[in-house]
Amino acid sequence: NQPSVELTVDKKSVPRLKISVTLTVAVEDTAKSETLEHITDIGDIPAALRKAAEKTLEETLLRVFEKSRACGCDLFDAVGSLKKKETKYFAAYREDLLERIVPSVSVKIKSVR
Repeated sequence: NQPSVELTVDKKSVPRLKISVTLTVAVEDTAKSETLEHITDIGDIPAALRKAAEKTLEETLLRVFEKSRACGCDLFDAVGSLKKKETKYFAAYREDLLERIVPSVSVKIKSVR
């Protein structure tokens, strides 16, 4: 699994937070009484299921960000990223960065196979 969080400031001075997650998953068929090897080896994830799971996780991560923003919590360390990577904006944005951020979330799910 490969998560990443990247804060950038675009040409219009808008801070953007990109949350990306790549997950490697397997689907289990627990409807059968078989060994663990057999129930976890049912093949590739159907495309519709994968897309639905990606969308659900993207929406969930966006809600987590919005909830943390509403509580004044810098859960994704945006201020730390601003200080490290976009230093020229740090003094101007550090107090209200969370309110300024335009978030985006990308989730990719890959099959174990």
